[in-house]
Amino acid sequence: MFFKLKKLILMFTVIFLGIFVFAQDFSQDAELTEENSYEVPVFTPVLPTFKSGLIATAETLGSNVLLSTFNRFILRADYAQISPESIYDNLTHCWVWDNDEFVVNQLGHPYQGSFYFAAGRANDFNFYESIGFALLGSVTWEYFAETERQSVNDLICTPFGGAALGEVFHRLYIEASGAKSIFAFVVSPMDALNSLITGNSCVRDTKEGVTSFENFISLGGIAERTHSAEKSYDNDENINGNLHGGFALVYGNPFRNEKKIPFSYFNFDLEGGGTIKYYEVKTNVEGSLFRFGTKYSEKSSFSAALAMTFKVDWTKLSSYSVNGLGVMFNSLSEFQNGFVLEQKLNLSGTFFATGDCYALYRGHIKLPDDGIERRLYDYGVGFYGRYGFCAKQKYFGKLNFSAVCLGFFDIETAVPSYAKKGATYITETALSYEHSVKKNVSVGLKSSYYFKYENNYGTENVDEHIVSADLYLARKIK
Repeated sequence: MFFKLKKLILMFTVIFLGIFVFAQDFSQDAELTEENSYEVPVFTPVLPTFKSGLIATAETLGSNVLLSTFNRFILRADYAQISPESIYDNLTHCWVWDNDEFVVNQLGHPYQGSFYFAAGRANDFNFYESIGFALLGSVTWEYFAETERQSVNDLICTPFGGAALGEVFHRLYIEASGAKSIFAFVVSPMDALNSLITGNSCVRDTKEGVTSFENFISLGGIAERTHSAEKSYDNDENINGNLHGGFALVYGNPFRNEKKIPFSYFNFDLEGGGTIKYYEVKTNVEGSLFRFGTKYSEKSSFSAALAMTFKVDWTKLSSYSVNGLGVMFNSLSEFQNGFVLEQKLNLSGTFFATGDCYALYRGHIKLPDDGIERRLYDYGVGFYGRYGFCAKQKYFGKLNFSAVCLGFFDIETAVPSYAKKGATYITETALSYEHSVKKNVSVGLKSSYYFKYENNYGTENVDEHIVSADLYLARKIK
């Protein structure tokens, strides 16, 4: 498992740096013209052919072969030492819920799925058709590329998260290659490989590309306190410093995006960092699948759309993830003196959510030290909601607020034998204020509060409180 974690840390570092450097190239080009940083090619729909299907299939299966070979001969990982016997064992046994670590299942497999998905998109298949390649890659990997028994959770997370991340990276690759960024291949390696093999370049199928990009660096502290029904975990406290950075990217416009084209409008947030005793990686993707309602007036705009949500928070203190489908609302209102109010609401059904089991995650329940990997989190189904607003004015500055609500019930067949079925409820709020200190550069303060309640049937219920405060420097690139 150490090898898997090491790969993931390197992977997300490279992705973050690649997108960050692309943004620098993008911002430099943007200053050269008034309208666009580069010329947008005219989109002509191209239907996939039998040949493009063969290429996409070969790229999907080829990525599995390359990764499996790397795991086996370079990393020498135990799970990669496949044989005819291990393949036969997988083919003749039922699927299971695996015990891989949280970050491997919730971030690693979706990123791996983005390669399969991009193989379809790069060969002229549309969003929904490309999900089939993500499924193909996931199934073949589970059966043929690992000695571990094929898992149900990977078959869910890899295609769904792979579609969300894959579509984001595919569209950003088009922007990066259009801006002649040398880091375009980092954004979506599969798109870059396909372009090298076939000589074809994908073009944007929307009128607008990246409409907003802001990065930040932040320094602050985090404090945690817990309480349990039988007081076993009372005064379980942690105080840590936190140095982290990230970016927030918006693609398209929610009020005039192409309503039938998936992800013609989306938000993509990524941040990470930590100190010696603390770490965190957080990502959030919300993309429009079909816009079905738009209303305009002289000073306001409103839109509604079916939406896809992929969210992962992986930290030292607590972790959870969301795979959901629902409805997304956006509104924009303009007032006197230049005040602008932007609001966003996401209401989704979460068909697959995960959350750490506190007593296991923090080591309060001792597990046998026998070298067998055991899962420290639960799988469930439930609901997800997120509301946010941004109130801004040139001289006043910018005030941001967001609130997240997640609730899910454990899937009974997925509960490990050493844990108990239950339910989890999470709320997370954040409030920040920032003011411009020079052109496109702001200084701000941010505070957040995280609350989780675990209702564990037959075991001790736990509530967890985490408070953080940060001073940050933000730069608006576009």
